[in-house]
Amino acid sequence: MAVDIARSRFTRIRPLASHRVSDPSEPASSDETVPAALPPVPDFGRFPGEISDEKKPETPRGRVERWQRKLLDLSLRNRLLNYRDSKQTLPLRCSDVGALEDALSAGEKFRGFSLVDENPLGERSVSSKDAQQIEEKVIHGAFGRKQLAVPLTGQEMDNRLLTLYRRAKSDMQEGGTNTLFLAAGFLRWKKVKGDLRSYRAPLVLLPIRIERRSARSSFRIAHHEDEARFNLTLLEFLKRDFGLPIPELGGELPRDKSGIDLPRIFATMRHKVRDTPGFEVVEDLALSTFSFAKYLMWKDPVDREDQLRQNRLVRHLIDGDEDSYGESESNARIDPKEIDRRRVPQDLLTPLPADSSRLSAVVAASEDRDFILIGPPGTGKSQTIANIVAQRLGEGKTVLFVAEKAAALDVVHRRLVKIGLGDAVLELHSNKTDRKSVLTQLGRGWDRSSGATEEEWIQVTEDLKMSRDHLNAYVQTLHAKGTQGFSVFDAVARVVSGEAPFKIFFDFKDAHDVESYRHLVSLAAELGRTHAAVGSGPALSFVHSEHWSFKWETEFVETVESLCTALGNLRQAEHTLARERGIRSDPNLGAKRRARLRALAPRTESAALDLSAVPDMPAERLSALAKTFATDVGERAAAMSRTVATYSLDAAREMPFERLDASWREAQTKFWPASAFARRRVRKLLQTYADNGAADPGVDRKALSVVRERDAAIRESL
Repeated sequence: MAVDIARSRFTRIRPLASHRVSDPSEPASSDETVPAALPPVPDFGRFPGEISDEKKPETPRGRVERWQRKLLDLSLRNRLLNYRDSKQTLPLRCSDVGALEDALSAGEKFRGFSLVDENPLGERSVSSKDAQQIEEKVIHGAFGRKQLAVPLTGQEMDNRLLTLYRRAKSDMQEGGTNTLFLAAGFLRWKKVKGDLRSYRAPLVLLPIRIERRSARSSFRIAHHEDEARFNLTLLEFLKRDFGLPIPELGGELPRDKSGIDLPRIFATMRHKVRDTPGFEVVEDLALSTFSFAKYLMWKDPVDREDQLRQNRLVRHLIDGDEDSYGESESNARIDPKEIDRRRVPQDLLTPLPADSSRLSAVVAASEDRDFILIGPPGTGKSQTIANIVAQRLGEGKTVLFVAEKAAALDVVHRRLVKIGLGDAVLELHSNKTDRKSVLTQLGRGWDRSSGATEEEWIQVTEDLKMSRDHLNAYVQTLHAKGTQGFSVFDAVARVVSGEAPFKIFFDFKDAHDVESYRHLVSLAAELGRTHAAVGSGPALSFVHSEHWSFKWETEFVETVESLCTALGNLRQAEHTLARERGIRSDPNLGAKRRARLRALAPRTESAALDLSAVPDMPAERLSALAKTFATDVGERAAAMSRTVATYSLDAAREMPFERLDASWREAQTKFWPASAFARRRVRKLLQTYADNGAADPGVDRKALSVVRERDAAIRESL
């Protein structure tokens, strides 16, 4: 049997544990069985998640309708149609829902009140009707004390309020919109008449904020500055699936003296659904988070299709042109190398640093081109967007900057404020959308002025143009090909790469044309192959001739033969001297041994040689100590050169190195800002021993440790 694991997991079929645990000690069966051939895989059909639109719509209307179907979720997964109680919701009880909405609109704040902890019935045994009346009195009294009854324990109520508080705060920071609402009134509905299961959909959504003074204080529910709204998703659902259009509630809601008129809204809804079986309007209350982002995206192509078609990109998507968007010459990508030729510095208003690729995006936006700016985090996208905004503002244009998360908006806004364009920005998200805030921002933008003059700008940009032209001329000269066929940049790159085994000098850079240089290259290639065939050998540093001839070759061979003869005589003399002085002869007469013999030869002829300072030890031991001493001196000098600051040898010996090292290691383990202060103290103490430069304990400690160690070894050997 074959099991499709992927499809099983897709349909939430999970494996069960085996009922029998295999025993490792049980011997395996020795019978060899041949597995039977698997039957052909049956056709299971397709699961709902695998079903997609096989045929894409070919008409503009079909494309818009397809987008609308994908944007508006009218299934039971949508909490605006199928509201269910969970740990992220808070049920509330109120005797007068309309009075609660009026009080919230007036700025009053309410606290939660646990009905379970209060237990108004106590141990009394009363009828359900009397119990309901007692509970209604308690709820009404709590409302008078600015409290809302919650049919949960106090602990559970606080936990759910904390969850909603954190969720609403996170949504506000990420999306810049309030998602916390008080659902006033619900529509209980059924799919068909006689259905045993009913669903609840909220009717009116009142914007709410949860606040508290400290982490120990209780939560308070207050009205948010956003406008109350009706559940428009429910209206579209009733219109599409049940044929119940309710235009009275699709626009502006009925209002009374204190806010919206909830009793009138409930009465209108009851009147519309009275003839539909299984539909009922109940005046329940619940606090939860709801999102309308996709509904607003769905509503745009419904109400503003003609206006949206004026945009060339939207028109291309709706009409479905076969040609790819942006292939026209007027919308082609701007080459960063062409920016200096297309624009003068006076036309580029980019206050933030930008390289050529970022400037190409700014120029493309300035020329009304459509493009996509792509880059991983930290590559300067927000900085480029701020430059684009500054460029378009300087050209007298307005810019609408939209982002999915408010953090992206805040980053760009901070950059604009830093460069002095904060007063030109109008924030249209978060809590900056109320009338007073908008008027204040418009007033700052109206009153803002610049201290610079046009003459100063012209002078600065002209100086910048001269510097830019000078740098461009340098780059062009660097990459210009000479008469030999390559540029200075190519020559430098070839030398730095270390390809040439030897150096060749010419009188001047244009000593060869292209053909002669190619001949030299081919000749060098032939010489390289010849050298590889002969084998590698030492460099002929004593050969200074630049031209070959038969005479030079003969003289060279004779000189080499004379050299071989002289080397033979020298080796014979070394053997003779070694035999007479009783030292071991070396068949390989190297340069170092020749130097020692040359120093030894005259001393053997004089008896005045003073060897009293030489330690009385074997020659091998004396030679090893000399090598160790030379190594220690060299390593000490190398370590002294690796320090950032300059220290004398006496300072390295006198400084309290162990205390400095321990203090620096301890500073590394501390948290900021204590670590910063501790490192600063160590740096100041180390600076007192430096002769020149700024001390860096992170680097100097390691070098000074080697200096002190090698110096101690040298002093011990002396």
